[in-house]
Amino acid sequence: MEAGTPGPAVPVLPRAARLAQWCFGTAAALALTVLGGWIAGRPQAFTFGATFVAMAPTTALAITALAALGSAVARRPGPQRRAVLVRALLGFVVAVGVLGLAEPLRLEVLVDSWLGGGDVSAARPFGGRMSRYTAALLALIAVAAWLSLRDTALASRAARRCGGAATLIALLILEGYLLGGAPLYGGHAMPIALLTTVALVLLGSGVVLSTPPVPARESAFDRRFGVPAGFGIVVGVTALLVAGGSAAWWEAQRRSHDAQTREALTAVARGKASQIDEWLNGHLSTGRATEAIRWSRSVLGTPLDASVVQWLQAIVASEGYAEGAIVSPAGVVLASVGALDVRHASEFLQHTTRSSAQGAVTLTDIHRHGERVRLELWTPLRTIDDTLPSAWLFLSIDAQATLFDQLRDLPDIASTLAIVVWRADGDSATIINDPRPGDTTALRFRVPLREPTAMTSVRVLRGETAVPFGRDHHDREVAVEYATVRLLPWLLAAKIDRNELLAPATSSAVRGLLLSLGLVIAVAAAAAAFLSRRELEAATRELELVDARERSLADLADSERRYARAIQATTDGLWEWQPALDALYCSARWCEIVGLPRAESPATMSALQARIHPSDAARVTAELRAHVETGAAYDQAYRIRHADGSWRWVRDRAESERDASERALRVTGAMTDITAQRQLEQAMQRTDRVLRVRSACNVALVHATDEQSLLESTCEIAVREGGFRMAWVGYAVDAPGFPVRVMASSGAVGDYLTRAEVSWDAEDPRGQGPTGRCIRSGELQVAQDLARDARSSVWRDAAREHGFAASLSIPLLVHGRVIGALMLYADESFAFDAAEQALLSEVGSDIAFGIAAKRDQVAVAAQQSQLTLFREVIERSTDAIFIADAATGRFVDFNAMAARSLGYTPDELLALNVYDIVEPMSTPQGYAAMVSALRANGPTVAASVHRRKDAAPIPVEVARTLLTVNGRELILGIARDVSERIALQEQLIQSQKLEGLGRLAGGIAHDFNNMLTVINATADLALSALPTSDDRRADFEEIRGAGQRAAALTAQLLSFSRRQVMHREVLDVSAVTERFGNLLRRVIGEDVLLEVRSPATPVWINADPGHLEQILMNLAVNARDALPRGGTVVVDTAVVDLNEAFTLRHPTTTPGPHARLQVRDAGTGMTDDVKARIFEPFFTTKPAGRGTGLGLATVYGLVKQMGGSIWITSAPGEGTTVDIYFPLIEAPAERAATVDRPQALRGHETILVVEDESSIRLVARRVLERAGYTVLTASDATEALDTLAQSGGTVHLLLSDVVMPGMPGTELAARVRERYPAIRILLTSGYSQELLEQRAAGASPFDLLSKPYSMDELTATVRRVLDGPAPSAPVNTPTPR
Repeated sequence: MEAGTPGPAVPVLPRAARLAQWCFGTAAALALTVLGGWIAGRPQAFTFGATFVAMAPTTALAITALAALGSAVARRPGPQRRAVLVRALLGFVVAVGVLGLAEPLRLEVLVDSWLGGGDVSAARPFGGRMSRYTAALLALIAVAAWLSLRDTALASRAARRCGGAATLIALLILEGYLLGGAPLYGGHAMPIALLTTVALVLLGSGVVLSTPPVPARESAFDRRFGVPAGFGIVVGVTALLVAGGSAAWWEAQRRSHDAQTREALTAVARGKASQIDEWLNGHLSTGRATEAIRWSRSVLGTPLDASVVQWLQAIVASEGYAEGAIVSPAGVVLASVGALDVRHASEFLQHTTRSSAQGAVTLTDIHRHGERVRLELWTPLRTIDDTLPSAWLFLSIDAQATLFDQLRDLPDIASTLAIVVWRADGDSATIINDPRPGDTTALRFRVPLREPTAMTSVRVLRGETAVPFGRDHHDREVAVEYATVRLLPWLLAAKIDRNELLAPATSSAVRGLLLSLGLVIAVAAAAAAFLSRRELEAATRELELVDARERSLADLADSERRYARAIQATTDGLWEWQPALDALYCSARWCEIVGLPRAESPATMSALQARIHPSDAARVTAELRAHVETGAAYDQAYRIRHADGSWRWVRDRAESERDASERALRVTGAMTDITAQRQLEQAMQRTDRVLRVRSACNVALVHATDEQSLLESTCEIAVREGGFRMAWVGYAVDAPGFPVRVMASSGAVGDYLTRAEVSWDAEDPRGQGPTGRCIRSGELQVAQDLARDARSSVWRDAAREHGFAASLSIPLLVHGRVIGALMLYADESFAFDAAEQALLSEVGSDIAFGIAAKRDQVAVAAQQSQLTLFREVIERSTDAIFIADAATGRFVDFNAMAARSLGYTPDELLALNVYDIVEPMSTPQGYAAMVSALRANGPTVAASVHRRKDAAPIPVEVARTLLTVNGRELILGIARDVSERIALQEQLIQSQKLEGLGRLAGGIAHDFNNMLTVINATADLALSALPTSDDRRADFEEIRGAGQRAAALTAQLLSFSRRQVMHREVLDVSAVTERFGNLLRRVIGEDVLLEVRSPATPVWINADPGHLEQILMNLAVNARDALPRGGTVVVDTAVVDLNEAFTLRHPTTTPGPHARLQVRDAGTGMTDDVKARIFEPFFTTKPAGRGTGLGLATVYGLVKQMGGSIWITSAPGEGTTVDIYFPLIEAPAERAATVDRPQALRGHETILVVEDESSIRLVARRVLERAGYTVLTASDATEALDTLAQSGGTVHLLLSDVVMPGMPGTELAARVRERYPAIRILLTSGYSQELLEQRAAGASPFDLLSKPYSMDELTATVRRVLDGPAPSAPVNTPTPR
């Protein structure tokens, strides 16, 4: 045969055939293994990489079929089997062509679904379809195998070239895998799997080996280079492809590595930015939590309370702040912790001035202070009643110790990875951190922001578009990505040096180059060996051709049988529907999926659709109609009712067969059971929503202001984040009926909670539901199907109306006790699986923890308020309160009154012991004895004496108690100053003594007045009967004078005893003193100057003017006597307003406006002993014969009788001041002037004299009869009433004594006035306390004549009463009784 002429192929050599069979068998084994993985549901088991694509099921079947065909071809079958193989190979080419089109057209392949178990898209990162490249290579290999069956040299050469080309391409793809990543990844087309590449190499090699060789033809290339031209072509093409592929691969690797690095840098930058935001938010949350505290005004006062300083120390220590301070609004540092620089005071003032209007938490930007880089947190502190800050909390954050370390904590991506934080400061760009340990760039590295620069970070700061590569502040080429901090104007740049970034790609390039060279050498060696043996192989292959074809046909038949069995083993249910007849056929597997016997399978589409879930039926029906009418794709997932009543999730796909008019003749579908997959998805969704609920609840727990807001937020979050239809919280009420009170609710509540009353009583049907059982048991309770749950029958109708299908009750365990439950309602039955129940139970625990925390906060706040109130009460107490150490006696604590009463400062008192101030126990031994007595006898109350700092004693009453606090024995002492009490007791004793003396003096005066009345009246009668020339008149006048002097003495006694008759009227004190001053000046003499001082306006009081003049006279005379060498006596009248403090020191006074009458002198003064007895009757310091001792006693009695009070201030050598206080009254109305008319002293009326003293009765009768009156007498009231009854109404005046045996004169007068209203009444008495009080108050209806009286006084008073106004009632004739 001539060179270049095609000749018949020679048989394949036995060794080549065996090698080809090994290649085909290995390829088939690989394909069948992968196919088994698909059937077992583990397609990724043989991808050799999480990001590598898996061999598709159709690819595995195609490789298996092609391997079988290749194996048959390698056996060189006979003509009949060869024809079969030819047809099979052509059919295979067509089949793989169709399968190759499924991937770009996104078509589903039934084989993929059957063998892949449903959704073949689960194979990451691409779906389970055959790649178009795989289909092309399989088709090329199949064509090579078909060509190898032809007995021509041209066909054999073409077969070898096609098979070699396919093998070479597969080797290049395999090289890419060996270098770390197959080509075609990252494109839009599906890449070839690793095992597919290996199988293609084996199939291509097998076809080349099984192709019969042809006689060699010598060419010019052969003659020139000594090697066949085919060898040169193979080696050259291989070298070009390897070189080009390696270069393209290196570029792809570099780009991929750059992209991965950028993604990693972006993740690092954003993660750090988020971390810094959380860090800053944490400090702001600390500030906001502190801002929410409301302080008492005393705690934030100046100086600060010790508890505030301790709180400051605690927050600085617990939160890791470098330093802290409390600053006043004026910028004054009130307290500090840490190395606080006092130079900051100006900054504090600037900040408080700038922020006083805002009054909000402020976090300052990072700045440098000397060698320290820090941030500052400013928080306003407000008192309970103020809205503006009363102080500021300053906290300093050391950025070098906190922020910089966080920025250096980076993932191990690259050794040069660093974070640089930039900030725009005016016209400069500043680095605010030290990226690496030892750097000093923080706030020191600055570059102009507006000048041209190669630094990408600076360009980004001024608004230019960020680029991934550029230069850093060290002028190094870097890869960089950016992120911004939300709370502060910071730009985070994550960077890696470009050299380190390119190192892996360069290393991979060197490795790829060496591998490519090895591949070229290996291909060249294989080609050389192959070409050197081609003649022998051609002859051998020609001999075995027939046998190979027969085996190929057998393998093809076997492959077809396996394919049929695989179709039968699919898990899908098939159905076929003829729309025109509405005839439906369902396969046995379809009936198995829905749990129906074949005999009960639906015969029509409407019967099938009746089993679809109501929520899905409309959608599925519409999609199927659209598919039938328009040919639109039909691929639906829906729920279908199983025979057991449950719902199964299925995926249904369909294709239709159409006629020439595009009318659907037949619709064929496949239904896959995806219930398990959907349940897994739903479980993941439920888990995700519960985690969202828990996260949101934890956030609400932090931000809730009180327990109620926490409960309301929890219910809202459960509905909003958890997708529950309704949520509510109920508290168990320990009351009759054991109801559950609704505390908060959200969602589709409606009237459900009012209609469905809930109890936790075990005997009540309303307590049998999940809520009641949950509260009683303290365990989670679930009702998965409220419509069928027997124990929830009470709420069944209401639940159905509100769309509740399932419920879950979660106990709220607070402080070891179930206080209630959180109830959740879902709109689907069996909505709460075990995992979700466990997570929701944790949510309930979180909420219970929050409730406990809120209650603890309320309790702590109440305790703090009580402690504050208790401390305030202690501090405001008027008693001195001490706490001392029982062992040492050293003071531990005390209130302000304790230090103030003793005259010590708090620091001085803290340095003392108890026995330093208590006189009865002035030694440690005395103190120890007191402590022992307390231990033995318990709390005591005893009188004691405290010693002030100035050594002055203070009488006190002390209550002592032993306390044990934290194992330390303390003494609590409460001391009350009893100085005023002792003074009051002394005053009471003095008053009682004077009262007793007054009663004695009044009794004596009464008896004397009775006798003096007889003496004086008898003397007057005698004098009136004697002529003026009678010598006996002198004797009677002496008797009358003595009687008058005695009457004056008894009048003074009555004044002291306050039993003298008064005639009180409204008068101006200043007018009385001015008018009486002239008389006083004559009385006190010329060597004493009397100075009368009066205000410009009248001073009105209610008093007896005569008695007031007597008071002035007595005080002025005493003042004169205290000035033996002359001097000045001042009489001062003023209006004063007495306050409570004054009345406490002067117990007999009352608060309010008073008239003060003051008489003072600068005389000799008095000692305390004299002052104590000054008001006693007959007590005098004057020489004998110069005083009666009744002057001041009379003043005291008259002042008290007029409702006033008197106080004397005096000391030896300092003079005496007498202050008299009368209640001030309003100015009286003007009265018309009256003219006194002289009255006749005689009369003719009838007078009844009632007197138990016969002598007085006789004298009065004689005086009145001499004056012309008719006089009747009676010795007592009974006799007087009888006389009046017998008089027949002729009596005009009743003159009666007040003090009589039996019925007193006042009662007699009242009865006479009641029975005989026309009779005038005149009473007489030596004294009458009751009548005097009535007269003083203006309430007595009777006139009074005081004893002793003279004849003229008696006749004048009788005449005045008879001539006075008539009684208001008419005169009635008395009825005898």
